[in-house]
Amino acid sequence: MLYPSYIIATRIVPANQATWRWGLGLVVSGAFIMTSWDLVMDPLMVAADHWVWEVEGAYFGIPLQNYLGWWLTALTILMLLTLLGRVTPQDAAGRESNNFNRLAIVSYAILAISTILLAFTNDLAGPALVGLFAMTPWMLVGWWRCTP
Repeated sequence: MLYPSYIIATRIVPANQATWRWGLGLVVSGAFIMTSWDLVMDPLMVAADHWVWEVEGAYFGIPLQNYLGWWLTALTILMLLTLLGRVTPQDAAGRESNNFNRLAIVSYAILAISTILLAFTNDLAGPALVGLFAMTPWMLVGWWRCTP
């Protein structure tokens, strides 16, 4: 989910700004896009007894620091990708790769929709609705910004 999140972020963050500012916007928004998926995935994993928390958390039984940890992890990886890959706003704004970028956005959408549906079918309507409202805007705006 990190790569599709990164591609969506490159479509959302305006490329007409200083490289450092663009890079910061890219990694911050990409980390939010990635973490929004976790808002549905973690409650599913807890409900299926795959993950257990020692302390009951505020978000459907999950501690809030879990999401801060996911966001910081995604932020760190995206920062390394952007810095080590020397990605510039001009590179990311290239429209010749739109078909490939659409594939990444479609993969994000497929995983998002399937996770949301899985949450609904497992009586986790709260996390499913949160996921719906947290991930749908990223999918739509990413797709819209990917059109020529």
